[in-house]
Amino acid sequence: MGERTHASWVGSAGLGLAVLSFINLFNYLDRQVLAAVHQRAVPVQAEDAMVANPDLKAIYCANDDVALGAAQAVEAAGRADKTIVTGMNGVPPALHAIKDGKIAMTVELNPFLW
Repeated sequence: MGERTHASWVGSAGLGLAVLSFINLFNYLDRQVLAAVHQRAVPVQAEDAMVANPDLKAIYCANDDVALGAAQAVEAAGRADKTIVTGMNGVPPALHAIKDGKIAMTVELNPFLW
């Protein structure tokens, strides 16, 4: 879930390659293209995904803001113990959400630290 920027295209391509490498381990159900802020459609899209796929195990998000929105939907649906949410960028609110058990992980994408 996230907006279409160059970085999200590259990230999507990387995710796609990883999915193909491990395709026998899980089912890739859907890919949504949304605004990259959680206040917009993210909670609705995450809710729709959970309704359409009652056994949904994970929601991978293109950034942490989207992950926080998806996590709100997961919690509101009472699925926090069944569906994990991941994000990207390592922003402080996401780190707090990880500590609080709201999202499973984030990946900090800061090349200045590499």
